[in-house]
Amino acid sequence: MKSQKNSPGGFSVGDVNDEIIIRKMVDTLKSKYEFKGPLHFTDFINLKNILRSGFLYSRYHCEKNGISFTDGANHSVLNKANELVHKCVRFYYRGKSPTLYENEGIKLTQYCSSIHIPIPVFLLFDEQLLYLEYTFYANGNATNSELGYKGDFFVNMDWNAIFSHTSFSYYERNHIINKRQAELLSLYPVPLTYLKKITFRCETDRKRALYLFGNDDRYMVDISLFSDKNIHPTKHENEENNFIKDYRLELLNDEEISLSLYFQKSFKNYLTSIKILDINKRKCGIKINANKDDDLHFIKSYNLKGNIYRWNKLEVYLNSFLCVEDSMLEIRNEREKRISEREARIKLLEIRNREIVDAQEKWEKDKILPHSSYIEEVLKKELTTSQREFFDLWKNKKIAFYQIPKSIITLEFCIIAYMKNKCIYDFILDNDLKYQLDKYRYCL
Repeated sequence: MKSQKNSPGGFSVGDVNDEIIIRKMVDTLKSKYEFKGPLHFTDFINLKNILRSGFLYSRYHCEKNGISFTDGANHSVLNKANELVHKCVRFYYRGKSPTLYENEGIKLTQYCSSIHIPIPVFLLFDEQLLYLEYTFYANGNATNSELGYKGDFFVNMDWNAIFSHTSFSYYERNHIINKRQAELLSLYPVPLTYLKKITFRCETDRKRALYLFGNDDRYMVDISLFSDKNIHPTKHENEENNFIKDYRLELLNDEEISLSLYFQKSFKNYLTSIKILDINKRKCGIKINANKDDDLHFIKSYNLKGNIYRWNKLEVYLNSFLCVEDSMLEIRNEREKRISEREARIKLLEIRNREIVDAQEKWEKDKILPHSSYIEEVLKKELTTSQREFFDLWKNKKIAFYQIPKSIITLEFCIIAYMKNKCIYDFILDNDLKYQLDKYRYCL
């Protein structure tokens, strides 16, 4: 709550009546402009220090205390700020800030060394920051705009311009751009107890946060907070950007996986590189086969082959910036599960083979039941109801073998079908299944 006293900056802050005025204005901002709270944007790489420290610090504090951070500020503008502003933690009232439009990446290679925020993240804070005794307001960019603490100052800020989203004339440009960067400033570090949401522009960034920092109910994805250039063409080449908006991993066999990367835009001018690390963070030797690019849907896909048992972490870089970090644990577990299931099926089939051999000897002796019929009866016990239904449909020539769903065709199913018609071997698309079936063909 604001109280009448002098702040460390030498300003006289507002009293209780000012707080009432400001709260009423905030209610208006919520209803008229869908204001949700003060926003601070930073690069993804800065999140680790922010979350670990429990505070959001000013640039000045970080520089003085040796806290490293990715710097996306334009220093030609920043250096114009007075000492008070430089020492403050700064927030915007809205997303899509002009600064972010200029700096948001990942940029083309030739512009990556310029002012750049490769992977921006928005931190949404509670509106209570507006009412604290050590926060104050700037009616535009704080480096060159008027500052104030009073309720009347806050109410009379040009909120229509601050929250404007429409185009503007050349003569309005400087005014509108300045007002869209109106700020809330805090004289002291802001504790993360006020942090409400951590907003990413894509699912890839959210997955990365889950991997690095664990589950957090505050994570959300909302590209609308970020630059319009993410969905509309830019006017200048140095403003162009791209990112991997999502990705998918799939186990193909014991030694190979597929990796699909879904880009926000065309990736023709971007360089992608992939690494797999073991548990000791050493690079694993892998064979990377690039599949044909889907330029229409901005999808690049690869097959990665190697000793999956040693794989611990996936890393994907775009123009040398790390974009994807994810555990390979699920892939390894899926591989072990498939191996275990396959070994269990082989063991079961070995038992069934012994039963079949015994039955064959009995048939030859007593003429009780034909060999193939007994095999069919024995193995059909291992099939699910759906599998039996599809087998009977195929057996009675109601459907062709290629029309049977892939999920139905297991090793047991293939063995029974092969006994009925050996031609189905050519229609089995799963090489792993063919390999297993080859072990039993000699006795069928």
